[in-house]
Amino acid sequence: MKIKNGVKIEEEEQYPEPPKDIELLRNTISSMERASRDFEKNFKEFDKSPIPKEFLYLCWHYKEQIEQLIYEYRQIDGSHYSWTKVGKPENIEAKRIALQCVESFQSTNKDPNKLPTASYLHKAIDQRITRLILDRQEAPEMVSERTCSVWLTQMKRGIFKIEDDKD
Repeated sequence: MKIKNGVKIEEEEQYPEPPKDIELLRNTISSMERASRDFEKNFKEFDKSPIPKEFLYLCWHYKEQIEQLIYEYRQIDGSHYSWTKVGKPENIEAKRIALQCVESFQSTNKDPNKLPTASYLHKAIDQRITRLILDRQEAPEMVSERTCSVWLTQMKRGIFKIEDDKD
């Protein structure tokens, strides 16, 4: 709570932005690795005489399984799978339709650098996808206006790419 000009103002708590899925996974694996090292160090130091051997073997076996999981993750993360994106795959067909809509907009306005608004692009893509559905053709998933906004920003920056298996 802050007091500004004699008026109490409630402050919203600022939380850090949650990490991306892959960053979260890597941080979790690193934490597990540290915990495994600490467990091994502490396990070797304490008095094991009053504890049954079966329980000690069970604990040690659990630690080894965690280390095996970490080892397998590190192998995958360092392999050719590490470049794959976590999350929903790209909607390549919708990106193609978006590019066609932008090119059509630019030719209509006779300006190759002008881009439509996100709402205009969203409506144009929805119309084309709906037309494909009504014609009983294979159609891509619908996209949100936010996705259209991201694509337009990428086009403006020159980083909009349609990655395909053929590329």
